[in-house]
Amino acid sequence: MSFLVFPRKKKVPGFPKGRGNSRFFWRKRPGSMAEQERPRRLLRLVQEGKLDVLRDELRLEEIPEARSWRWGRLGDSLLHHAACLGHRDVLEFLIQEIGMDMEVANGDYKRPIHEAASMGHQECVSFLLERGASVDCLKKADWTPLMMACTRKNLGVIKTLVEHGANPLLRNKDGWNCFHIASREGHPQVLQYLLDVSPSCWDTESTTGRTPLHTAALHGCSQVVELLLERCQYQPDSRDSCGVTPFMDALQNGHVGIARLLLEKHQACPTAVDALGAQALHRAAVTAQDGSIQFLVSELGVDVNARATSLQLPALHYAAKEGHGHTIQTLLSLGADLQAKDGKGRSGENSKLVFQPLCDTKSFHKHIPTSVCKEMPNPWIPLLWEYHDGLSQDFFGHFAFQFAGISAGAFPLGEEQRPKLGIGNFLLIFHLRISDAASNLAGMILLEAGWMDKHKD
Repeated sequence: MSFLVFPRKKKVPGFPKGRGNSRFFWRKRPGSMAEQERPRRLLRLVQEGKLDVLRDELRLEEIPEARSWRWGRLGDSLLHHAACLGHRDVLEFLIQEIGMDMEVANGDYKRPIHEAASMGHQECVSFLLERGASVDCLKKADWTPLMMACTRKNLGVIKTLVEHGANPLLRNKDGWNCFHIASREGHPQVLQYLLDVSPSCWDTESTTGRTPLHTAALHGCSQVVELLLERCQYQPDSRDSCGVTPFMDALQNGHVGIARLLLEKHQACPTAVDALGAQALHRAAVTAQDGSIQFLVSELGVDVNARATSLQLPALHYAAKEGHGHTIQTLLSLGADLQAKDGKGRSGENSKLVFQPLCDTKSFHKHIPTSVCKEMPNPWIPLLWEYHDGLSQDFFGHFAFQFAGISAGAFPLGEEQRPKLGIGNFLLIFHLRISDAASNLAGMILLEAGWMDKHKD
């Protein structure tokens, strides 16, 4: 009556999707089709929690090998499925009547109690623990059932595990304990309970030096941050292995409210720098958090042109490198210096990176009619029109020549040299702050090209 297991190499059309999918074909040798389909039918009964039918069909004397059946990529047993779906009566039947091992592990070393704890099935967790299941067993990456329970708001399950001896101080391979995990999920009630039963569980760091305060600030869990500031003793501006503070974590993810909390209740420093020398301002520019930038510069008075790293890069350069056009606008509106040079002598005004991200933004056309914009031969024109006050005369003179397609030595123009000039060039040359010499030369170019007669208005 034994079944053979054959790995399924390719996807089979019509094969049912979901957790119960088997990567294996179950074939009985010899036997009817009904007998060959029995394992899948029994799995379906377990998943649906139909205990009465299951008891009739799963007879150990007929199929003793049922205890070793496995499904899916990880090789989940019937017990794993019953625990995951919260069928406590099915779980009891499989353990007590069929004799399945409640410590059976799948390919990730996950046991039925891991499944029940992670899905919040308190009755299943209680039953397994009362039957003697290991409370601190480890699955892949050293996760305990208590850690799995803390990924959800499973306070009842968490209490049951702790009351049966689960250790809140155990850490997984990344250095996270259950308190750290609950901080990420944003469950203040769970954290309150863990602090009550294990007052020192807050004092933990991951393998990269990150505290639960870092994690809560990063994920925007404001209630958790408040709780941690009230009940725990984290040092102000504690840094992880990259030198990042909770204040930086909050602002680079746009959580301005949490940044205010850290300023008011934790004396966070808004100009603290990470291991590379970047402030919260620079990190916010990288992630395009314009609200955070406004908060730092307008409310806290942080210098919008502050430099970072050994290359002396301002926030404007960071935003430009990432292609964040709207953030470039925000920084310029706050007074970012387009002519400020970095450690290699590069300024924003001679860097294509500063302009290119802005070519597609609608706001640059607000001062120029749509009909005019359509004529513009170069996508940088709207940007230059918008920010001409912050650019130098020499810079615009250079661009006037470039757009005309000539250099100073190419004048006067012959018939074959006449450039195709659009109205965008006209706006650039005559309405922006350029030197008189450049303006006169550009005007002569336009006249020679016959453009002025065409656009007398």
